[in-house]
Amino acid sequence: MRHLLSILLILFVVSCKTDKPNGMLKQDAQISINVISGTAPRAESDEEQPLTPLEVVKQAWAVHLIGHGMTKDADRVIHETQRDLENIAIKMFGSDIIGDTPRTKGQLQKFFIGGKDVYFTTKEDKDTIGYIPNKVLQEAYTKVIVAYEAGNYEEVYKLFQSAYTAVPCTGKQYRELKAKNQH
Repeated sequence: MRHLLSILLILFVVSCKTDKPNGMLKQDAQISINVISGTAPRAESDEEQPLTPLEVVKQAWAVHLIGHGMTKDADRVIHETQRDLENIAIKMFGSDIIGDTPRTKGQLQKFFIGGKDVYFTTKEDKDTIGYIPNKVLQEAYTKVIVAYEAGNYEEVYKLFQSAYTAVPCTGKQYRELKAKNQH
């Protein structure tokens, strides 16, 4: 009997370990798309200058992308609550990156993080004012997936804050980069 109680006590202690991830990400986690000073090549005979990073955050009206597993461009309107003027970043809502249905609750969603051709447009002329280079997206995706699959959610949250960077550009610059597959 004493032996049985010892085994039950050990099983109870092992089952109470708290360092094991629960398999769910926090619903309120967000991705910060940090807008940095650009290095976009100047378009040939380009008279228009790209906006500053802060101007991109203030004027971005929509984010466009080809989501993971998709072939067509999708877009999302950028709400005022997504503009982080202090840190010069655009925030993606948790619902864009973490499942919120009963079947997907707390699971990483690949639509945005595995997307490509991400660019920002204004409301007035709907022209491009900034973009996330595909190389940045691919590197961030790989790092996030590795951390997520390892159950290292703290690293996932850190990557959500630091791995995504956008650069200002003009519409003409973006179209030229895209035509050369250098975006």
